[in-house]
Amino acid sequence: MVFMPRGLGGARSQLVLNHTLRLSRQRPRWGPRVAGAFVAACCAGSTVGSIRALVSAAKPQQLEIWSFNLRTEFREAEDGPDGWSKRREGVAQLLRKRTPALVCVQEATEEMLQFLTEHSGKDSYGWAAQSRSPGQPDETAGFLFDRRRLSLLSHNCTWLAPEETPHGKRAWDAECPRTFETATFGLRSELSGALASTPFLRVLNTHFDHVGVEARRLSGQMLASAVAQGAIDFPQTAQLVCGDFNSPKGGGNVVYELLTGSGMRDALRVVPVRSMVASTIHKFKGTDFASSKGDGTVELQLAGGEEDVKQRDAQHIDWMLWRDAAGEGARLLPRTCEVIVDQLPDGRWPSDHYPLSVTFDVSVGSSR
Repeated sequence: MVFMPRGLGGARSQLVLNHTLRLSRQRPRWGPRVAGAFVAACCAGSTVGSIRALVSAAKPQQLEIWSFNLRTEFREAEDGPDGWSKRREGVAQLLRKRTPALVCVQEATEEMLQFLTEHSGKDSYGWAAQSRSPGQPDETAGFLFDRRRLSLLSHNCTWLAPEETPHGKRAWDAECPRTFETATFGLRSELSGALASTPFLRVLNTHFDHVGVEARRLSGQMLASAVAQGAIDFPQTAQLVCGDFNSPKGGGNVVYELLTGSGMRDALRVVPVRSMVASTIHKFKGTDFASSKGDGTVELQLAGGEEDVKQRDAQHIDWMLWRDAAGEGARLLPRTCEVIVDQLPDGRWPSDHYPLSVTFDVSVGSSR
């Protein structure tokens, strides 16, 4: 479903919107303010400056991007004092305080995202997401984005399953249907609000299954193939992959090795991390969490090889990887990384995972 705000649109806008929907296999749902921004971006290509013009100012433009498993509202009774209804105001307050440009969420429902857009600053954020169970309220791997800095150009959803599997059905040995959602964004000037004429950033956000070991491996293959195809389809666009992979980086993780071996780089292993924790999942225990197990078949205790001992993030199941465009295309340079360990004003944790934050410098061209 696509929402068109009153007063926006027109014949050309509707034509662009309809054309985009015909090209998409799925029909993701957008927040009420997103459709208008999307149409404006599509129709403004001939009149706005290039990416280079937007990022060549004396002060480099930066984007703070989060990967954040919000813990679904469907566990309200189980979570008791940590249920979503008791955390949501505090999470909105955290967004207002930190103002990330983009939040890639896991487990969030459309209703959760709508609440956050309405309570995170007047007209600041838009959202795009697709229920993993089409036509039913369910978890998403969607996006919250600051409309002052980014403009959504496209959004679609891919189910992590063989092609013949009906959408919303489990695949392989997974316990739940799983997806990755893809969004492309245009970059807005922080000074003028002008929009670059080509997509700057393509983001793939996912949440792998917590039970299916084979499902995680095959999902990783699908994700790596999507990144490789994206480099062909969007040669001037930087790509970002993030999410809850429900398996730690270390211990010879086949998915991590596949992604990092195919040209993607791990932001947390490029620049020093401002605040580091052993595990990004903490099950509402915060720094007191010391379990060797996550959910389902997720083992956090590693074999303790030399490389795992060296890497302090070896047990992290939430990752953020990126790949620059080739040649004179878009580039991201990580400047700061942080595992956000802020508690809410009432002492609760924002979720049972810590948000993972990376701030990137935006640039174009082959030089750093």
